[in-house]
Amino acid sequence: MLINADVFCDYPYHQLLSCCPNNVHLVLVNNPDFKTKGDFSLQNGVLQCGDKYAFSGISVINPWLFDDCEAGYYSISSLFEKAIIEQKVSSELFFGAWYDIGIPQRLAMVQKYG
Repeated sequence: MLINADVFCDYPYHQLLSCCPNNVHLVLVNNPDFKTKGDFSLQNGVLQCGDKYAFSGISVINPWLFDDCEAGYYSISSLFEKAIIEQKVSSELFFGAWYDIGIPQRLAMVQKYG
C-alpha cells in the first residue's frame, strides 16, 4: 500500500487489504477544483491516461513497478503511464470526502471542519 502523506479522506483503507494485485491498483477521485485537468480517464471501465479523474494518492503497488528505476527523484506518474500501456493497472473511483492538503491554504480549509 502506498498512501500520499498529504491526503485527508474517509476512504475505507481496510478494503485495500483484499486488493492484492499482481500489478498496480489506483484509487481515483473527481478532479479537484484547484487542478485544471485530471490524470486519468476511464473508457468502458478501463483505465487510460486522460484528464477526467485525479489520482487520489492511494494505491496498492507491486514492487516490480520500480524495477527499472534508478536512485533519485522522479514522478511516479510516468511509471503509472507505463503500467497502463502494458495493461497492468486496475482502478476504482472513490466518491467520499477527499482533500489534497499539500499546501497550507488547503490544510487550513480542512482544519475548519474539526
